Amino acid sequence: MQAFAVALRRLREEAGSPTYRALSERAHYSPTVLSQAASGRVFPSLEVTLAFVRACGGDEEAWAGRWHRVGAEISGRTAEPPEPTPGGGGPSSPAPGAAEAVSPAEDGGGLGGPWWRAWRRARSRP
Repeated sequence: MQAFAVALRRLREEAGSPTYRALSERAHYSPTVLSQAASGRVFPSLEVTLAFVRACGGDEEAWAGRWHRVGAEISGRTAEPPEPTPGGGGPSSPAPGAAEAVSPAEDGGGLGGPWWRAWRRARSRP
């Protein structure tokens, strides 16, 4: 998870080191959420990660793959991207009311929170 955060910070530097307030305007997430995503203290949701990457002009597809690999490492599972669900709400979508970034202390290492449990339930359905 630390390497993921370091890579997010490097991406921000490569984008010219915009302030988190400037990133917030582009990403449509609060400066605090974006700062937490790059801090290494939390594992950000896929949505926050991709908004951060988009705001920095990064490759969203590559970062989505990286996010899935890190998530799998954290949970001890093999990396495989989730399959989309009918109706457009992909399994990577947070559950209603889920936080944009989850604290490892609150969430068992970054995964296992409400959105992760919803994703796992969706994956287990036939």
